[in-house]
Amino acid sequence: MPTLETDPGKNLPAWTSLHLDYSRVDDRPQVKHVRNRSAYDRTLYVGRLDRSPLGNPFRPIGGEHGRAACIKKYRAWLWQKLRSRDKAVLAELDKVTADTVLLCHCSPKDCHGDVISKAWKWLQRAREHGIY
Repeated sequence: MPTLETDPGKNLPAWTSLHLDYSRVDDRPQVKHVRNRSAYDRTLYVGRLDRSPLGNPFRPIGGEHGRAACIKKYRAWLWQKLRSRDKAVLAELDKVTADTVLLCHCSPKDCHGDVISKAWKWLQRAREHGIY
C-alpha cells in the first residue's frame, strides 16, 4: 500500500478510493452501491424504491442469513419470470449492456443485483444460440 510521508519517521497509508472500483472483473454488468451513481456513465437502478421490474420483492429478515435466503428466493422468482417471458422484466434486461452498472442500496454486500447480472449474461448466451 502506498504511504504518505507526513513527519519524518511517521508514515500513514495514502488515501485510495476503494469504494469506487473501476476495474472490470467479467464481461457482465457490475453491481455497485447507488451512492456511486455519478461515477459511472451507464447505470440502471434495480432497487425497490422506483418499483423497478427487476427490484427484489423479498425483504431480508434476520441479518446475513436472511439476506442469503432473500437472494435465493429472488433467483427463483427471476427464473420464473424469464421462463414465462415476462415482458416488463425482459424489457428492463434489454436496457442492460456489459458496460451497465447496476445500482442498489445493499451493494457491496451480497445483492440481488448479482443475480440480475448473471441472468443477463445467461440471456445473452441463450439468444446467441437461438434458445431464447
